Amino acid sequence: MKNKNIEKHAYIKLIELTLENNEFSIKDACEKTDLSSDEFHYAKNEIFLLSGDQRTSQNNESLKTWKLSPKAYFQYLEYLEFKHSVKSSKKSTKIAIAAIVISIIASTISIYFSNMQLNTPTKIEESQVKRISNEKVVETLEDLESTQKKVLNQVQQIKKQLGEYQKQNMQKPPTAKALE
Repeated sequence: MKNKNIEKHAYIKLIELTLENNEFSIKDACEKTDLSSDEFHYAKNEIFLLSGDQRTSQNNESLKTWKLSPKAYFQYLEYLEFKHSVKSSKKSTKIAIAAIVISIIASTISIYFSNMQLNTPTKIEESQVKRISNEKVVETLEDLESTQKKVLNQVQQIKKQLGEYQKQNMQKPPTAKALE
């Protein structure tokens, strides 16, 4: 059953009528909800808490106070929740579709501009090439000079340590172990 048919169902109209104004005649209720008198008498046992007079009376013209049964009230609340969830679901679906469309459009635009950029020749001016080359040469020369100084310092330290080692070994007489 589609949601539109449920919304127009006479039993739901009867429950809503009772919630708006609980004092009405059976005739008024039938006119406002499109129920026949027989349908109302059948439904009243399921929807309302009935007093003795309401169970037996066949007078459709007199005003009576009607009280919804807890079962009918909570089923109506469930119906409202269902109606709300359907509405939320439709809204979420629309938002998801819009997000997908936006994503597709953005991807298409990105691909177009990337392709356009790939097909456009890159131009580098001579001054840019010289500037990049000069900066790298200067950096490379400075790095080489720094490294050369470090290596020279290390070589001088090694020479110094070697000289000290040789002096120490020349001054001591050889031991018995060294002669073996």
